[in-house]
Formats: sequence, C-alpha cells, structure tokens
Amino acid sequence: YGLFDRQSPDGVCETVAAKTTDGGAHFTRLGMVDSQSCGVSENASMLSFDNHSDGFVYGPKLFVTHDGGVTWTPRAQPGTVLSVEASGDSVWMLEADCPVGANPGVGVCPFRLLESSDGGHSWKPSPTEPPGAVGSGVEPFVSPQGQSWLLRVSASSAYVVSTPGSSPGGSPASAGLWFTADSGSTWTTEAISCGFPALSVSLSAASDKSVTAVCASPGGAGLQVKSTSVSQDSGRTWVTHNVCPGPFTSQCINSVLASNPLALGYLGSIDSISATTTFLVGDRSQLLVTRDGGKIWQGVNPRIGGTGAGTDQVIFFDSHDGIVLGTDSNIGPALWTTTDGGATWSEIVPTIS
Repeated sequence: YGLFDRQSPDGVCETVAAKTTDGGAHFTRLGMVDSQSCGVSENASMLSFDNHSDGFVYGPKLFVTHDGGVTWTPRAQPGTVLSVEASGDSVWMLEADCPVGANPGVGVCPFRLLESSDGGHSWKPSPTEPPGAVGSGVEPFVSPQGQSWLLRVSASSAYVVSTPGSSPGGSPASAGLWFTADSGSTWTTEAISCGFPALSVSLSAASDKSVTAVCASPGGAGLQVKSTSVSQDSGRTWVTHNVCPGPFTSQCINSVLASNPLALGYLGSIDSISATTTFLVGDRSQLLVTRDGGKIWQGVNPRIGGTGAGTDQVIFFDSHDGIVLGTDSNIGPALWTTTDGGATWSEIVPTIS
C-alpha cells in the first residue's frame, strides 16, 4: 500500500490510499483518506496495515480502514498519535498526552500505549505503561525529524523510545529506552547512548537480535552531526561510533561535516538487517549503508537520492529483499528494489490509476 498526495482542480489537497500487486510499478487508487486546504500541515502522513484488511494513517491524527483502504474514517484520539504498528492480529498504538494549552515543542508529554486485538475496532490500555516514558517536542507537526517512538520486534516484544534528554534523569547524550518481552505486562528501562547532545534518535532491530540506533543533532544547510550505536543485549549496553572521534570541537565538527557521508543530509529513518549492516534514508540524503556496525557509512551505487532530493523510506523484508522510496532528480518520486542485500538496485517508476 502507499499514500499519494494530490491537488484537486479547486485547490484542495487530498491524501489518497492506493494498492500495488506488482512490486510498485502500478498502483490502483482506492479511497481518499483526508482532504484539507493546501499550505497547512497534514493531519496524518504515516501508513500501517495489519495482515488482514485493517489500515491506519496517522501522525498526529488517526484515520482507519477495515476494507483494505477503500473507505477511511477519522478516529478522534485524546493525544497525538506517534506510532501504529501491527504484528499479526495484534496492533499497538503509542500516543503523547501533552498538557492542554502547552506550547508546541515545549516541555515533556507522557506516553500512552494502547493495544487492539481486533484490527483497531477497539483499543485498551497496555497492561502497564512504560515507567516514566515521556517525550519532548511531540505536539502536532513539530516532532523531531527522524525520531523513533515505537518499535515492535514480535507480537509480544517491543521498544518504546523517548527523545534524547527528555526521560527522567536523562542527559542530552542519551535517550530513554523501554523494552517489553511479555506484551507490555513488564518493562525494563534502559538508555540509548548517543555520545553527544542529540535532538532525535532512529531505532531499528535486526533478525539477529541486535538493535541499532542513529542519533542526530539539530540540522542546518543540509548538514547534521550524527552517531551510530549498536546493542546486542536489548539495549543494556551499547557500542557507539561518533562522527567526531574526540570532543565535539568546532574544528572537529567542521572537518567531519565536509568529509563524512553520514553528516550530509538529515536523519529520516534506518533499517537494520544485522548488527553490522544498516541502511539510512533522509531528507537531502542519498541512501547510505554501513557494513561494519556504524564505523564507516557510504552511499550506495547507483546513487539513490541526494542533495536537494533525498530518500523517504527504506524497508528490508529479510536480509536480501528490500525497497527504497526516494526522488529521482529527473523524474520525481521513484522506487528502488534489491534482491541481494543492497549490492545492486533496480529502479521502478510508479504510476497510479
């Protein structure tokens, strides 16, 4: 499934759901999810489906379908919807319960975790909330770029992630991390080591049980300081590789930003297929890959995305098969697929009808 934005003849911007059965070469238009005046922030822009016909478009509001995307219904929620993730018949939703009247992006907002076993027809609170889980900058439309919130690794196991420095007792160099292996009945509290004052962190888990995190500073002029951390014990300990080997002096940062591919562009999301191999996408960033656990990052060949264009989403279904959504500077939005773990890529130009 995919989301497409279009502008109607009368100047209304519409978000439309579509479905592909041929790997993304052709999408069939299904139903309109939402419409609003152009030039304002979207009500929702993220898409998730379970393994039936239940779909969710979210962030910050929520829209639901139970007929495979043909019809969509807005569902009012008391908080900002940060993430909706399905695993089999189980669907989890993470919300931020920001104080009424709070200034956007100011202060912290407690998290609320909800679970559904009927495709989102009904929701109930998780058996226990991740203790002390909060995030900053999670009011509508101001969430930190590249921030992960909820990561499910199975029907019963999941991580909840906070923004760096927002968790109780946290520092700007670490982000709160909560892990459950029993469907939310109990949680362990850990921290992601960023190694420097960061604004956001993107998290991904691989089939070998490892977890990889990329932290990012505030960005500007197409540049952003980042670090890579890898854990092989559910987040208890981390091996961190900073873009600056020593203190973050201006000399170090300037030299790194000019030479390190990881510093070019902004953090969007990552997908890890092992403790050593992770792919990264982001605004004004080409598709990057590390094959040594984050010590060295490099652009893939052929070049996918780049300055002024970028990459939007990366998904690996296993260690071999993956897909990237990005921008071809000559034709616009495009998909790239790989069947050999990212060694070679084929471009697909999607059409919609």
